[in-house]
Amino acid sequence: LLAPALADGFADSKPFQILAPRMATQTFEPVQWKVQTLSKDLNNAVQLARSLELDIPVAQQALSQLKAHQDQGFAEADLASLIQQINH
Repeated sequence: LLAPALADGFADSKPFQILAPRMATQTFEPVQWKVQTLSKDLNNAVQLARSLELDIPVAQQALSQLKAHQDQGFAEADLASLIQQINH
């Protein structure tokens, strides 16, 4: 229910509109966005922030969760599968 409620507002985003329903229904196939892809991108952002001496704790926490999910064998899985790690 959250994705439609936030649609077209400031808190909306295309990835959110795609991922939220997939997470809610536990639909992980076909793979649309791999966990390892976001992990790589977010790691680059965290490293850049670190080099600029910026503190971005939310991004660091998200990266930590993504890495834990990858370590559990989900690197090639759809990003929506992250809901499985959050629910455990």
